[in-house]
Amino acid sequence: MKYFLKRWGNNNPQQKLQQLKNHIISIYINKDLIDFFEELSANILKKNEKIYYLEFCKKIVLQYNRKPDKLHYQAFKIEYDLFFQEIKNEQCALNPSMWLEAELRYLRYIEGDSKLNVGDTLIPNINKEWLTTPEVIQWLGISKANLHRKVASGLPKTKIGRHVRFAPEKVREWIASQNN
Repeated sequence: MKYFLKRWGNNNPQQKLQQLKNHIISIYINKDLIDFFEELSANILKKNEKIYYLEFCKKIVLQYNRKPDKLHYQAFKIEYDLFFQEIKNEQCALNPSMWLEAELRYLRYIEGDSKLNVGDTLIPNINKEWLTTPEVIQWLGISKANLHRKVASGLPKTKIGRHVRFAPEKVREWIASQNN
């Protein structure tokens, strides 16, 4: 990622898009691609730029088939097949385009571009007093790393014993305050 970001900083906008496209196409493991998107998103400070580049990433993910280099695959076919068999379930569970869509929805929501209100389909009503980390991740449609970033930015959490819990009302209020 360091090398990518170093080159990224030296490129003009058109070169950045080409660099991004080439890098995305070269990553064929979904977990690695989502990790790349999270790091990229964390390194783009302006929200409108972040939305622009994440939309471009979504376009590339949907339009291009990400596979290993053909010659490399042929040379190491058995190893690749075994590896892909091992990560088959993970590949199905981790969907980069869904991750991008959730991240973009959230960015637009906090940017005020979305017509969705707190309590609408983006953040449905929850009739529980406390939510676990996995429940909040599913509720908000974000990744675990993204939740940790939001907690670091002030998303309220409570420790109950050794467990971290989130009060849905406090989460709603915090998201609404980020929108203002």
